[in-house]
Amino acid sequence: MNTIPQRNMSYYANVTLESEINVEKIVSYISHNMAWGYHDFFEKHDFWEMVYLENGDGIASTESEEISLHTGDVYFHKPGEAHCFHAAMNKACHVYFISFYSSSKEMKLFEGLKFSLNHHQKNTLNKLESEGQKIFETIYKEERKDFSFRCLKDNPPFGGLHLFKIHLETLLLSIARIKIENYESKKGESKDALEAELAEEITEILAENVYSNFNIESLCGKLNYSRTYLSTVYKKHKGLSIMSYYNFLKIQEAKQLIRDTEFPFNKIAEMLKFNNQYYFSRVFKKFEGISPSEYKNKINSFE
Repeated sequence: MNTIPQRNMSYYANVTLESEINVEKIVSYISHNMAWGYHDFFEKHDFWEMVYLENGDGIASTESEEISLHTGDVYFHKPGEAHCFHAAMNKACHVYFISFYSSSKEMKLFEGLKFSLNHHQKNTLNKLESEGQKIFETIYKEERKDFSFRCLKDNPPFGGLHLFKIHLETLLLSIARIKIENYESKKGESKDALEAELAEEITEILAENVYSNFNIESLCGKLNYSRTYLSTVYKKHKGLSIMSYYNFLKIQEAKQLIRDTEFPFNKIAEMLKFNNQYYFSRVFKKFEGISPSEYKNKINSFE
């Protein structure tokens, strides 16, 4: 009788499977068609919330800043952060809110993160939505008929919740991997190149927050750099201070509002978050050399 050889167990790999990101609980899964200009209310809770804009334009707001989102963008609100969402003034949108608990330390990567999903990540999110339709049912609460909430069905299909969790974790891991790889690739770049890239990032953030009360402290919190470092880098690469450029952007927006709308100057000052109309006029004249009223008369003379 032939004997079967016994292979030493050390020959086999025994790999403990790590979970870098673990979603412990799903809190809510909400789909919302927002009419243009719709503004939600502020809320605060102890779990994560991912906002995904399937189409249209919208703004994710916190107490310190407003973040412009476009089709395919996601934004992550960390636990304990007061926030709300509203549709853009000129376009309706369809938005998903997925709230969940995760105590994984790698979730630090997602604090205040705006990210544009690539093709593969959108496919993962489509799988998430497909599985969600199988395990959740849509209901409308009396006080929020504009929102469609998803509640767990009485008898969801086998493995449905597990697959939903897997798809969500897959999406989070994919985003985290890109963030980490980008960080690693930048380690080899020169200091000057990194500073120039940071200055461009600051410029983009300022442009996205023209209609808010954004300040350098908010910028420091978003980028995790000190006020002195950000100010020095920006002055070096752009030739002017951060707040000077921010006011310049606001005045450019004010000029467009004066050209394209009939808003009075006090309304424009309020929209662009100037303290008052007099300060708005002073800043306007600093950059344009003429007052808002003189600018309006000037463009009207060409018509």
